[in-house]
Amino acid sequence: MDTRIPYDDYPVVFLPAYENPPAWIPPHERVYHPDYNNELTQFLPRIVTLKKPPGAQLGFNIRGGKASQLGIFISKVIPDSDAHRAGLQEGDQVLAVNDVDFQDIEHSKAVEILKTAREISMRIIIAKRRELCTRDLQPTALQVESARASWLALREASQEIVLSAPSWLSGWGGWGDSLPAAFYINCTVLGVP
Repeated sequence: MDTRIPYDDYPVVFLPAYENPPAWIPPHERVYHPDYNNELTQFLPRIVTLKKPPGAQLGFNIRGGKASQLGIFISKVIPDSDAHRAGLQEGDQVLAVNDVDFQDIEHSKAVEILKTAREISMRIIIAKRRELCTRDLQPTALQVESARASWLALREASQEIVLSAPSWLSGWGGWGDSLPAAFYINCTVLGVP
């Protein structure tokens, strides 16, 4: 008996449109060009302090936790809230709150700490590479796993996708073997939460 799968039964994979490489920039112009920004302080953790009156909302939502093995991330920031004015953005990773480590904490415990505290001192890392996923989920040049995402979309309908970066990406920007956190929490197959 022939156990091979017929060609027509294989999934359809859509690749992103080809994008031409960026224009050449002469070396003497690179110092002031935004594509050659070597300012690394933007990637260092920073402290955000919020004061919350009793019964008031935090102004942001979190997602993740120990069960997801990804840490705690900001999933939504309410416009014009104190959190928004303090500079919190979707995709930012919460490393610690009031000296409690949030890198390996249960989601419910993280919510409890945030809700009960009146003054919140958060150590966060600003989300990197938000452009990996756009609001309308149109592929971008940096969406290196878009072919796999298309297959998962066909297979998993509306569930969230979590993708690993290809092995050749391990030395690219220090991401290791996974894509940035912003990709994990913002990209869903049929919409962004």
